[in-house]
Amino acid sequence: MEPAASTRRFFLADPQADRPQLLPEELRHALGVLRLGPGDPLLGLDGVGGLHPLIVRRATRSMLELERCGEVQREPRPGTAGAPMAWIEVAAALPKGARAESTLGRLTQLGISAFQPLVCARDQGFAREKVEKRGAGLERACREACKQSRRAWVPEIRAGVRPAQLKELYGNFDAVLLSPEAAFGLLHWCATPRSRPVALIAGPEGGFDGAELAELGFAAPARLGPHILRIETAIEAAAATVAQFPWAARA
Repeated sequence: MEPAASTRRFFLADPQADRPQLLPEELRHALGVLRLGPGDPLLGLDGVGGLHPLIVRRATRSMLELERCGEVQREPRPGTAGAPMAWIEVAAALPKGARAESTLGRLTQLGISAFQPLVCARDQGFAREKVEKRGAGLERACREACKQSRRAWVPEIRAGVRPAQLKELYGNFDAVLLSPEAAFGLLHWCATPRSRPVALIAGPEGGFDGAELAELGFAAPARLGPHILRIETAIEAAAATVAQFPWAARA
């Protein structure tokens, strides 16, 4: 049975535990904002496709006692049979400041499966903004977006790599390099049905340098428009464009 649209969703600390518990920030929200109490139903999320039907048996100011009340439902992994979306990755330089979290949240809503941060020669960020140091905030943004958009899979956030490493990583992908100088638009590229995973690649705000562009020659160049876009605008527009095609949005 499909969960009711109004059923609240929360991420679990340990999905395999006999006595389910919410992540600490989820528990604070459930108690302090939503004020869940005995008898309230909810869905526990494990981030890898599982929907765990739960019910509140007891509540205090600092604790919820939860009980399982149904079989775990499983949404297929993106890109596999029965999944609502193809496997779509975005490889890009991490936007600066709070833009990174908001960008990851919107990409999650659009249906991407993974985000691959790039470490580029013309990066404009600071060492404190590297993905390894911002992982917790990025993951939290993705979880919140999953709850809002009713996704069961949290996108993977990878460790940063250099553009030269992408050819090996995406050897079995249909890869696109976003470029305003490309001869054809992304819509033209999307018009050909794709059966392999898709990778959308975008450079930093200063652009890829010559050596990096040479390493990315394996990817098909495609433009979104005639103008130079901010990184978050480019990757969000690209993800939204791809998601509209029947071979990508399978539901």
